[in-house]
Amino acid sequence: MNNSPTDTAEETFGGEPGRSQQNSGRGFQPMEYLSQLKDKSLNGNQEQLANGLGWFSIGLGLTEVLAPRALCRFLGVKNHTFLVRVMGLREIARGLVF
Repeated sequence: MNNSPTDTAEETFGGEPGRSQQNSGRGFQPMEYLSQLKDKSLNGNQEQLANGLGWFSIGLGLTEVLAPRALCRFLGVKNHTFLVRVMGLREIARGLVF
């Protein structure tokens, strides 16, 4: 199946080209659609995605630990540096688990 930007949802997910799902008598099947979308979108890159999220968490945690005042100022919250540092440590730990 050739997936070009001009493909319709019916063509991409198994319907007949030019015929809408409403006219097929089957109606919209959200769970089937989500299952097929999930299979198409990840393309076996779950490990790469998990690694990216882990590194992002570590970077965010380091920012929270090393510059809590600047982060509070940027976010527009009161100066809760201790709380932000604790959340940063938690974020780093979460990134290491990923």
